[in-house]
Amino acid sequence: MSENWAVCIGIDRYDNLQPLEFAKADADALRIFFEQEVGFTKVYFFAEGAPPIPADTGEPIQAVPTLGTLRRFLRVR
Repeated sequence: MSENWAVCIGIDRYDNLQPLEFAKADADALRIFFEQEVGFTKVYFFAEGAPPIPADTGEPIQAVPTLGTLRRFLRVR
């Protein structure tokens, strides 16, 4: 049986760009939709202040939406 995964990323602040108001809230709404309405097997949420993502082994992955964090996540998943 196949599994459906989602990765939701909400970034409200970028260097050298005007802040966005709702990117984090929109990504969180998508996370809830994928979990509750669609029933995805795994939903991962990256945003400032998001809880760490448990790793199969080792330290949990911080859910800060940076390139380095996302690369680590993709390597271990």
